[in-house]
Amino acid sequence: MKSSSRLDSAVFQLTPTRTRFVRFVSTPEVLERVYALESEILQIEEAIAIQSNNEIGLAMVKDHQTKSVEHIEVTVN
Repeated sequence: MKSSSRLDSAVFQLTPTRTRFVRFVSTPEVLERVYALESEILQIEEAIAIQSNNEIGLAMVKDHQTKSVEHIEVTVN
């Protein structure tokens, strides 16, 4: 019975705190800031993906050029 009263007390104390938190998080300013941060994160992720794709493409071009030069050197010799 004693632990049950502790739990009831904890829940009673948590409820107002949780209510204040939900009110704070639900304010337009906070929601706008979260939306802005999410947009910035998505832009960064897209830029990283594009850069990675460019680096892969550049590596393929360099590899192709190296093979072409090797082929030309073998053919000339």
